[in-house]
Amino acid sequence: MHDRIGPYVIERPLGEGSAATVYLGRREWDGTAVAIKILRPELAGDPSFRRRFIHEARTAAEVRHPNLVPILDEGESDGLVFLALAYASAGSLAAKIEREGRLSLAETVGVAADVAGGLEALHAAGIIHRDVKPSNVVMMDDGRAALTDFGLAKGPQHTALTTMGRLLGTMAYLAPERISGHEATVASDIYAFGCLIYECLAGASPFASATMYQLAFAQLHSEPASLRQIRDDVSVQLDETVLSALAKSPEARPATAQIFAQRLTGAADPLSQ
Repeated sequence: MHDRIGPYVIERPLGEGSAATVYLGRREWDGTAVAIKILRPELAGDPSFRRRFIHEARTAAEVRHPNLVPILDEGESDGLVFLALAYASAGSLAAKIEREGRLSLAETVGVAADVAGGLEALHAAGIIHRDVKPSNVVMMDDGRAALTDFGLAKGPQHTALTTMGRLLGTMAYLAPERISGHEATVASDIYAFGCLIYECLAGASPFASATMYQLAFAQLHSEPASLRQIRDDVSVQLDETVLSALAKSPEARPATAQIFAQRLTGAADPLSQ
């Protein structure tokens, strides 16, 4: 663990992803708490990847929305590439699910609306997030859910952030077409968003498997269990709405994150049944 990076003092690890490790840090001149994301050395060692990572972080930093965690800074220090993001002390959605289990329908609908807002802002700017998952959603102190971790984000006119034949992302949330080698799109973000909402309601991702191969096979060929088999307060309409985002064909998924969230809201409202 590093003691500092750039103008930030590192305090403790917060989490680890496929591309980077995140730490709690303090800005040295005023003590402001920040989340410091440090790119894995094997990825930072690829000059082309490092340039794209920084360029697209700068692109994402220009997109401002209440449901996007602000990127405060980016840079390189002693060969390490880092991002500094606003820190949310309430922790991630993944931690909330692990701590509390399945979320209520009302909580899930609220998370969906917030995540959709952040995703729509990115998509409107031509940016694909590429790693939507509960650990990349943080719960802000005022109750908002905000999307973070734009280290894998792919902007317009830029190549995908992959290196050394490695597919970046998290297998439990990767759309089938991405596993098959196709580019990330709005539709693949919608698929990951669907996995996230499924996990909110089920307490686990759609395909919890023992091995990476089994998980990849399930994403490509299996159908997730109906949420109605898991909890009794899920209507047929809500079940079908969530599963629509997990369609194997990108064209069969909701066209936008906002459409998906709106359908979830309607399906979760007992008066609409």
